[in-house]
Amino acid sequence: MPTLCSVMHLLPICGPSCCTEGNPARMVYIPMEEFIFSLFALPASSVTPLRCISLLEAYNLITTDVDVYFATAHLRSLTDPKARRTYKASHFPFATFSGQFAYRRADRIESRSGLVCLDFDHVNPPAEDMQGSLCFSAEGDPVDRLRQQLINDRYFKTLLAFRSPSGDGLKWVTAIDRQRGNHKQWVSSLIAYISMSYGVEPDTQCTDITRSCFLPHDSRCYLHPSFRTGTYHVNCPF
Repeated sequence: MPTLCSVMHLLPICGPSCCTEGNPARMVYIPMEEFIFSLFALPASSVTPLRCISLLEAYNLITTDVDVYFATAHLRSLTDPKARRTYKASHFPFATFSGQFAYRRADRIESRSGLVCLDFDHVNPPAEDMQGSLCFSAEGDPVDRLRQQLINDRYFKTLLAFRSPSGDGLKWVTAIDRQRGNHKQWVSSLIAYISMSYGVEPDTQCTDITRSCFLPHDSRCYLHPSFRTGTYHVNCPF
C-alpha cells in the first residue's frame, strides 16, 4: 500500500531523511487556542465573518443546533438538484477551517489555524428511501466506513469528521504543521496520500484556503477526545 513517504516530494521543504525506516514521528505541541477559525452566517455569499470559533464550538453546532437540524432534514427531502443547491446555499452557516479572515479573500486572512478540511463528495449516493433522513446505519455505509478509516489513520489524526449536508459525502478536518508547508502544499500532499491509501479522491478545490465548508446536522459527528483537555498533540510524520 502506498505510504505518506510516496508523496513527500509534494512538500519540497521536507528532506528524504524524514522518511527513513524507523525514524519516529516527532510530536508538535499545539495549544488548543490556536485552532480557531472563522464562522460565517448564511447565505453562502457572505464574505464578512460572524465570529471566530473553535472545533468544540463547531462540533456543538453540528450536533445540537435546532435550525441546522431542520435545514439538514429539509435539504435531504428535496429531489431536484437545482433546488437542493439553492436551498443549501441559503440555509446553512459555514466555516473556513484553515484560518481567521477579516474578509473571505486569500489576501485578507489574519491567521492560519493549523487546520485543513478535506471534502469527499458522493461517497454514498443516498437511495430514494433515505431522502430526508438524518439517520444512517453504520453497518455497510461507505461514509461511515471512510470516516472510521480516517480516524484510524497512522499518520494524520482526525480532529473533526461529519457527514455532508446532502448526506452522501464526508468533511474531514486534520491538523498540519504550518512551519513545514503552506496550505496548498499540505492539501495537495493529503489528497495524494488519501487517494493512494483509501482509493477515494477528495475535492481538489480544497487547495483554496478561502474555501467554505457548510455545517449541517450530524448526530454522529466525530470530535477528537483531546479537545476536552486543553492541549492537542500533533503526531507529525515529518
